[in-house]
Amino acid sequence: MSINKSKEIALFVDLDGTLIATDTFFESIVLLLKSYPLKTFSLILWMFKGKAYLKDKIAQHKTPQADLLPYREEVLDYINKEKDKGRKIYLLTAANQKIADKVAYHLGCFAGAFGSNDKINLSGEQKLKKVYQIVGPAKFDYIGNSKTDTPIWEKSNKIIVVNPKTSIKNKIKKFNNIKVINTNRNIKKIKTLVKGLRIHQWAKNLLLFSNLHTRLRIFTIVIHSRDESHSKTFQTHIALHSHLCSNYTIVQIRDSPDLLFRRGVSRLYRQNIRPRPRLWVLSDPGDVDGFLCGRLT
Repeated sequence: MSINKSKEIALFVDLDGTLIATDTFFESIVLLLKSYPLKTFSLILWMFKGKAYLKDKIAQHKTPQADLLPYREEVLDYINKEKDKGRKIYLLTAANQKIADKVAYHLGCFAGAFGSNDKINLSGEQKLKKVYQIVGPAKFDYIGNSKTDTPIWEKSNKIIVVNPKTSIKNKIKKFNNIKVINTNRNIKKIKTLVKGLRIHQWAKNLLLFSNLHTRLRIFTIVIHSRDESHSKTFQTHIALHSHLCSNYTIVQIRDSPDLLFRRGVSRLYRQNIRPRPRLWVLSDPGDVDGFLCGRLT
């Protein structure tokens, strides 16, 4: 297809799971409940009025920050290349219109942004109707990632799929003119786990083992010991730090302004957010033949 002809074909881009590696609906719920815990009861009532109404009510209170969303670089690169060719790019999402507007304003690469309102959940057939309202009978391309995008792909000129699952591949294999965009979905899980456990912080508390020979007061950690063995001291060391690290991670997620569903911990560390929790830990005296009390500040 020539560049001139491709310029005439609009490109529509999905948001959740396609342009970004998360779901703004779930993130919005978490942000709402974090800020307004009592809205839990309101959420239940909103659900009975439909998904569109639910999304709209949540968006009236809380929406994720557009600049903190995890954008897929591969998809952004493709969009920008197509934009440079002179094509019109539209954001078309089932997320609430407020979220669509925020993302479009932040990225600045869309000719228009369309999302759900309090009456219509812009997904599936509703999304296809919106496409026809925008371009009429003209050809269009569509970038998506889920089964709900199938009605749009069936009518699109070019099918563009992001990280397709096997079920999606089976659905679209009957079509021609398919492009697959594979992104790096595999987070460095081991690296993230190591950061989450903060193993590098454990070394400074190896002084616990010095109590095998002497009775010491180390910072605010006090150990009264009788006949400790190496084994029991080692168990204490692991138990203490596992407990503190789990608390640290929970506090990080709680205090972050941006909780990424399923990948929150990884992104929190990449953003270098370091809250300072205060925690009292009391071990079972029977486990260490003594009393262990620690405070993390």
